[in-house]
Amino acid sequence: MSETFPLPIPNAANDLSVDQVLDQLPLCTNSSNARVVPLENSKVDGYSPVFRNSLVEHTKLVSNYHTDIKTLFDNFNYALNKFNQPNIDKSILAYRKSINSSTQDSDLDSQSDSNPTNTEKEFEDFYSYLTFSQVDSLRSQIGSGVLYLINQIDPTYSHNFVLSIFAPNSVQWVLIDLACQAYSITNTALYSTLGNESSQYILKTTQSPILFTKKDKIDNIINLKNSKKISSLRIIISIDNLDNKLDYKLFNYCFNSNILLYDFKSLISIGTQNLKPFIPPNQNDIYTISFTSGTTSHPKGVQLTHYNALACLTSNATMIAYPDHHQPKSLFILPLAHIFARNLVAFEFLNGSIMYFPHNPLNPKSFLDDFKIVKPTHLACVPRVFTKIEMSIKSKLLNSKLLSMALTKKINGLRQKKYDSTKNSQLFLDHLIFNKIKKQLGFENLSSIVVGGAPIPFDTIEFLSAIFNIGVLQGYGLTESHSGFSQSFINDFKTFGSNGLIGPCVEMKFRDILDLNYTWDQNRSGEILIRGPIVFSKYYKDDEKTSEAFDNDGWFQTGDIGKLTDDNTLLIIDRVKSFFKLSQGEFVSTERIENFYSSRNSIINQLWIYGDSKRNFLVSIIGLELDNFIPYLKNLIGNQEKIKNLDSDSKSLILHLSSHSNTESFKQDFDSHFKNKLNQNLEIKKIILSDLNENIKKFNLLNFEKIKNIYIDFEPFSVDNKCLTPTLKIVRKKAITNYTNVIEALYTEGELFTKSNL
Repeated sequence: MSETFPLPIPNAANDLSVDQVLDQLPLCTNSSNARVVPLENSKVDGYSPVFRNSLVEHTKLVSNYHTDIKTLFDNFNYALNKFNQPNIDKSILAYRKSINSSTQDSDLDSQSDSNPTNTEKEFEDFYSYLTFSQVDSLRSQIGSGVLYLINQIDPTYSHNFVLSIFAPNSVQWVLIDLACQAYSITNTALYSTLGNESSQYILKTTQSPILFTKKDKIDNIINLKNSKKISSLRIIISIDNLDNKLDYKLFNYCFNSNILLYDFKSLISIGTQNLKPFIPPNQNDIYTISFTSGTTSHPKGVQLTHYNALACLTSNATMIAYPDHHQPKSLFILPLAHIFARNLVAFEFLNGSIMYFPHNPLNPKSFLDDFKIVKPTHLACVPRVFTKIEMSIKSKLLNSKLLSMALTKKINGLRQKKYDSTKNSQLFLDHLIFNKIKKQLGFENLSSIVVGGAPIPFDTIEFLSAIFNIGVLQGYGLTESHSGFSQSFINDFKTFGSNGLIGPCVEMKFRDILDLNYTWDQNRSGEILIRGPIVFSKYYKDDEKTSEAFDNDGWFQTGDIGKLTDDNTLLIIDRVKSFFKLSQGEFVSTERIENFYSSRNSIINQLWIYGDSKRNFLVSIIGLELDNFIPYLKNLIGNQEKIKNLDSDSKSLILHLSSHSNTESFKQDFDSHFKNKLNQNLEIKKIILSDLNENIKKFNLLNFEKIKNIYIDFEPFSVDNKCLTPTLKIVRKKAITNYTNVIEALYTEGELFTKSNL
C-alpha cells in the first residue's frame, strides 16, 4: 500500500481545505523562488549526489496536493463541485458537429473524421459545448452501459477487466476515460501507428473484452480477432453513429464473429436505463496501462496507478503558473493515447479550462481552421508542430530584407528583456507585422505554449516567443513517470530553453557513462535515474523488463543522458543507446544529429543516419516533406548560380519534378519513374546535401558528425514495413535490414560533401 504525503504549504496550518491549498499554488513560479538541491552525504562513486526540489529537502516526497484528493476520480469530483454551481454550470468540453450527419438526434454526434481525404463531410463553423453537469451524467451513463454489457456476456468480470480505446482525439475519448475512473475500470489505448502485430499483442496480453473505436476501424479489428484468435474481445462500441439498415453488413460480420456491436448513443441509452452507483478507485488501483513503442521487441505496458497520476498532477500544479485569463481554453491536438495528453486533461479539469477538440484530428492541415475558431489561450504540442510553424513563417519573413530586420529586432528585444515575453511588446512592429501573423493562425489570445515529447532547438522557442509575445514551458518526462516531472518556468531567464527544475514528487541522480565521457565529476552529466511517487512500479505482465528497468535500490533507469547547470537546471542532451563508433574511433550520437537536421530543414519528413565501426563517415536515408520539397526545387531552378554546373539532363529532371501542382501526382511520378534517376544523379544530390548541411551550420557539428551522402525517398519508414514504432521512432535494426543494399551503394559512391562545399 502506497503511503500518502500531501504537499507541504510553507508557513500554513495543517488542516487547510482543498480550496485553500490550491489558492496557494503554484508554489514555484520562477527560478528565484524555486531551487533544486543536493541531499547531504548522498554521493557515491559512479553517481552524482541525489537531487530534490527544496520543498521536500527535509521531508517525504509528495504524492498528492491534498489528503482528500487521492485519485483522478477525486480530482474530477472536486472540479465538478467547484465549477457546477446552482447558477453556473460551466462548459468544459467542446467539439464541432458535422453538418450532414445522417443522425441529428444525438448531442454527441461524432465530430471526428478518421479519413483525412474525405471531402464530403462538412462541419459547423462553431463549437458546441458540454458542461460539467452534462459530463457528470455522461460518465455515469457510459460507465453503467459498459458494466451492464460486460456482465451480460460474463458476470464474473464485475469491473475487473481492461477496456481498450482505439480512436483519435475526441470528446468521446475523454468521457470514456472519466467513466473508467468513476467505475474503477482499467483502460489501455491503441493507435493507428501501432500496426496489426502490436495491436494484436496488446489485445491478447490485456485480454480486453471491450473496445471503443471508429466505424472505419471495425472491419480491421474483426479481421484481426478472427485471424489471431483474440477470443477475449466480445464487444465493440463505435464512437460514430451506426444505422441498422445502412450498416447491416457490419452488424452481421460482428455477429458471425461473436462480437456485439453498438454505437455510442446506444451505449448511453443502455446506461441510462441501467444506472449503477460509482465504484470509486483507491490510489493503488491501476488507472491505465500505457504501452510504449518497442524498437527491439513487443511494446511494453507501463502500469500506472492513480497514485502515480496524482503525483504527476501535483507536480504540475506546484510548478506551473496557469494562464491568467478570464476563460482559459486550449485545442487538444496531442494524442490522448499518450499519457502526456491525459495528464494535461486532469490539469485542465482542475483549472476549469475549456478543452476543444479538432474536427479532423488525423489531418494536421485542418487544425488551422480550428485554431481560428477557438483562439486558444494556451497550447501543448510536440516540437515538430512548432518547428513547422517556425519554418513556414521564416520562409516568408526572410525573403524580405525589411521583414528580416523586424524579426531580428524582436528577437534581440526578447534577449534584452531576459526572455520575459510580457516585456517584449514593440507596438509599431507588432501592429504592422506580427499581430497580423498571430491573427492568421488564430493565436490572438495565445499567452503560452507547452513543449514536450522530444527535444526542440533553442532558436525555435526563442523565435516563437519573440514574434508571438508568448511564454514557453519546456518539460521532460516519460510514460514511466506519468509524463513530465521537470519543467522550465514561463518567462524565466534562467530556465528558458532548458528542461527546468524537478518538482516535489521525484528525486533524481546521474549515473556516470564513462565510455562516452558523461560523468558527474567531469561535466555534471550522466544517465538520469529517478525515484518517487511519480514513477511506475512495473510493466504489465513483464517481470523481466521490469527487473531490467530498475536498479537494486529502486531507481528507474531512464536511458536519457542529462546535465545539470550550475543552477541545477536540467538539460537533456542525449540517449544512452543512440551512440556508435566510427572507424577513426569517434563516437557519434545519431538521435542528436538527426534532430538538428530535421529541425532546420523543411524538406525533411523522415531522417535516419547510419554509420559503423568499419566506416569513417555518415550516410543518411531521407523521407521527403513534399509540401516543401516541390517549392524547394522551384527555387533551385531559379538559382542559376547553384545549378550552373549541372548538365541539361539534370536541369530537366529538376524542372520536371518541380512542375507538379500537388503532392499526390509528385509521389506517383516519383515512385514510378524518377526516384532512381534522382538518386543516381550525384550532382543534384551534392546540391541538396550541401543545402542540408548549410542549414545546420549554427550547431557547429564536427566534420565527422555531418552527413556525407544521402538516399532520397518519399516515405522510406513506416509501421507496415516495421521500420517505425507506434510512436514513430525508427527501428534502427530493421532499417539496417531493409536498406542494406542502399547503404552499401552510398558508401560505394563515397563522400558527396566535404568541408569545401560550405
